[in-house]
Amino acid sequence: MIFINSVFLTVLNMSFTASFVILVITAARFFLRMAPKYVSYALWSIVGFRLLCPFSFQTVFSFLPFNANPIPQNIEMMPRPGINTGIAAVDAAVNSGLPAASPIYSANPMQIYVSIGAVVWLAGIAAMLAYSIASIILLRYKLRGAGFAGECVYEVENLKSPFVLGFFRAKIYIPAGLKGEDKNYILCHERVHIRRGDHIIKLAAFFVLCLHWFNPLVWLAFALMSADMELSCDERVMKELGGEIKKPYSLLLLFMAARHTFNASPLAFGEGNISVRVKNIMKFKKYSPAALALSLVLAAAIIAGCAGNPAAGNSGVKFGDYTVNMELPAGFEILDTFDASAGYLGIDSWAVNPAPGNAALNISKDGGTVGAISFINFEAVPEGDIDAFKENRSVNYRALYQGFMLGSMYSWGAEYKVVSESESEGAATDLVYYRSDWIDQSIPGRDLTHFKAETVEGDPRTVYYNRGILAYNLDLKRYTAIELDYDSVTDAELEAIAKSVKITA
Repeated sequence: MIFINSVFLTVLNMSFTASFVILVITAARFFLRMAPKYVSYALWSIVGFRLLCPFSFQTVFSFLPFNANPIPQNIEMMPRPGINTGIAAVDAAVNSGLPAASPIYSANPMQIYVSIGAVVWLAGIAAMLAYSIASIILLRYKLRGAGFAGECVYEVENLKSPFVLGFFRAKIYIPAGLKGEDKNYILCHERVHIRRGDHIIKLAAFFVLCLHWFNPLVWLAFALMSADMELSCDERVMKELGGEIKKPYSLLLLFMAARHTFNASPLAFGEGNISVRVKNIMKFKKYSPAALALSLVLAAAIIAGCAGNPAAGNSGVKFGDYTVNMELPAGFEILDTFDASAGYLGIDSWAVNPAPGNAALNISKDGGTVGAISFINFEAVPEGDIDAFKENRSVNYRALYQGFMLGSMYSWGAEYKVVSESESEGAATDLVYYRSDWIDQSIPGRDLTHFKAETVEGDPRTVYYNRGILAYNLDLKRYTAIELDYDSVTDAELEAIAKSVKITA
């Protein structure tokens, strides 16, 4: 079930990103309405890419205004589950409704919800495939009396519209009784489909629709892609047989639309929207090289902008001969100053009088200070010597010991979670806590509105929590501690930042 849940969450992420791409391409079709229809048809390939591929590349040209993978794979295990779209209003609205973990439950509520969602998703896929198989069986039954007309062409009584059925050996089925030019027009149209591999594309598109059946925008994309497929095929027929066939070809389409027949399977080609096709045929003309070039440039720009993910905001800060690099969400910035009165990174404000090579800087979000980042020297300390370092407050700021618990942050450890670790580097997230009596004595007047506050029955003191990150490099004997206002980032954003921290010389 863990694997199925992981796949389900991946599909949700792909569907979320693809929804935006579908809206972009739907809007682009309006601006490309005077361009050849194969241009609009080609644009749907990027939707297929987004719906099938969980990976992409980063580019500064990306149109996506949000994180392409907003749902973390470990959302089921988060103490406070949250998504990270990169859009604060969306994240706040969604995350406020997600259930937090509780020790009174035998399982995390998010585990239950994700598992239920995965089961419903699989049931939907099964229903779609069952419908398709049943349709194919019914269609095969109704085609049992089809007569062979040569070159993989079969004639069928009471068939409304011609279609292609099959995969490797595609067959063309046409209404019985077609003669002369009418038959020639239809066979030319269906053979264009086969040459372009449209019958395979349609099958693949239906498979994608099965995976994302829960997303109404994917249904819209499937319908519009199918329409563009037929329109572009009509235009190809016009180009091959000449524009003078516009009227008889259109009359043929209208004649077939009026006939009483049975429906084809979702994997077979139907007639599409006849009125739209007729209008497009009657307006068909040769495109000028300039208009064609402009439409292709626009299509290439749309594909490039929709295929890539937005480049992460890399933030780097120099501390002497060392650099701390990380990827911060939109709106965050590392400042070149440190205000000790804000009280971040320890109530003793040790950073204003640091040891040689140590330093601290504030972090802002949308212009307001929301935290700080520090850079500290340390000594690797065996676990058995921890107590000695804790007793000597003058040196415990330089202690890093086994298990990656940093002695410098004696007030850390409420929700300690290692998010990345190797032989020489590691990073963890945690909550930084302050008791009200500490703050009242050391930092009177500190703004506590952005903290998470908790009280314990019988204790007059209040405990205030902020979010924190610890990251180190054993080879360089340097680590960084980051504190951020509790409400400035989500759990998912905090973990993403922590995983991106790198200390280099």
